[in-house]
Amino acid sequence: MAARAEDFDQVVPPTPERTPAALRRAIAEHAPQLLPDFDAHWKWAIADAYDLGPVPAFMARWWVEYAIACDPKLASDE
Repeated sequence: MAARAEDFDQVVPPTPERTPAALRRAIAEHAPQLLPDFDAHWKWAIADAYDLGPVPAFMARWWVEYAIACDPKLASDE
C-alpha cells in the first residue's frame, strides 16, 4: 500500500532517552493523560523496591504506552 500525504500530517514527538526520568518528562509533555497511571505504577512497582529487576519490564511497558499515545496509528489494525 502506498503512503498518502495525510498519513504524515501528525507530528510524532522525538524519542526520549531510555531512562525513567526522561520517559516521565516526555509523557508529561506529550501525553499528560498517561502521567497519573505512570506515577502510580512507578510508586507501586519500582519506587520502594529493593531490587531493580522490574525496571526493564516497567520501561518496556511504558515505552509502548507512550509511543501509542503519541502515534495512535501504532494501535490500529491497518
